[in-house]
Amino acid sequence: ETLGLARDRGTLEAGKLADLVLLRADPTADIRALSQVEGVVQRGRAFARTELDARLEALRLKYSSAKAQAQAPLEIGPVALPEGTQLLSGVVETIAVTGRVAGERFAVVRELDGTETICGRRRILPTGGNPETEVETRQRVVKGALDSFEVRVRNSGHELIVKGQRVTGQWRVERRFDGSFVDIQAAREQIAAIDCDSITTMIVIGRTRAAGPMPVVRFDEGLQLEVVRWDLSFDDDGDHKFRTPQGFRVASYFENGAPKVVLQQVGSSQAQTTLTEVDTHSTEGYVLPPEKLERMRKPASGGGDGGK
Repeated sequence: ETLGLARDRGTLEAGKLADLVLLRADPTADIRALSQVEGVVQRGRAFARTELDARLEALRLKYSSAKAQAQAPLEIGPVALPEGTQLLSGVVETIAVTGRVAGERFAVVRELDGTETICGRRRILPTGGNPETEVETRQRVVKGALDSFEVRVRNSGHELIVKGQRVTGQWRVERRFDGSFVDIQAAREQIAAIDCDSITTMIVIGRTRAAGPMPVVRFDEGLQLEVVRWDLSFDDDGDHKFRTPQGFRVASYFENGAPKVVLQQVGSSQAQTTLTEVDTHSTEGYVLPPEKLERMRKPASGGGDGGK
């Protein structure tokens, strides 16, 4: 009656749907009888104990497989690297309320001309009817500032490419879809980094930006260029706190420049990106600026290897 089903269910009468649980004993005499199910009748169809056991086993196997898959490392293809000295590489995974949603492999290379190129290859798992997506990102830093970038998004057999270059004080950004020209856009701001949810953004800002406001190119669906304002501040441990139009972010780093953890909140949803692998390739890494290292070292040392 509470569920509003009394008209069709609740009694054994002709013309009504039979939803029954058949127990081995009377549960009013012993509550443990509720766990001794001999059969079920659902919408008039009878299920014997053997069929119930088979269905339970299939369900157990399904969830065991899903759990094992969720705990296994996410397979991500190699990052395309320019020629030069590799300073840092690693893997991060992003987890939301629904579970693991993405993983990314990243690398930092000092090219032959001194350009620092931060590369990423991100695999976004299919969710909510959206197909699996792969995003390749490359942000190039010259003399401590972003000088060019490239983003490639692939899904459902299509590829969207965006390339940006700083030319005589302004940015020229070109888009192509499946090899065909789409448009060229422009921006006059001195862009700090691009944001397409890649960990490369945190690496670039960790290395190049001090506290204060900064213009960031935000790419959403369709990689439409939008210049937004981020504001960066630091807590007592040296963690980076970002206020952005999309929400609040906090990033903590190892001294070698690899992000430990990035927490992101957009509205009521939260996501956490965590470093799972890191390699400095017999170098110091992509070391944070001295003033940031000083701030990080002020608290009492907690031990550990600093991610090296």
